[in-house]
This record gives sequence, C-alpha cells and structure tokens, in this order.
Amino acid sequence: MITSLKESGCDHIVSGGYIFNHKSPGRQIQNLIKELDK
Repeated sequence: MITSLKESGCDHIVSGGYIFNHKSPGRQIQNLIKELDK
C-alpha cells in the first residue's frame, strides 16, 4: 500500500491518516484520504 501511494506521488504518511504531498493540490489529497477511509 505504501509503495502504491508513493507511486501515486504521495511523499509521507503520518499518524492519523493524513497524507502530505507538496506536488499535489490539497483537494486531491483530501479525496485520496476519503478513498482510503472507505
């Protein structure tokens, strides 16, 4: 899972399920978190 997220351009995964990525807009990150929460 971590590998696939890195391939998607996600740099870091921190506790709480928040993903920080300086290359992608915040909305895309929020949508990705919503998908992961399903």
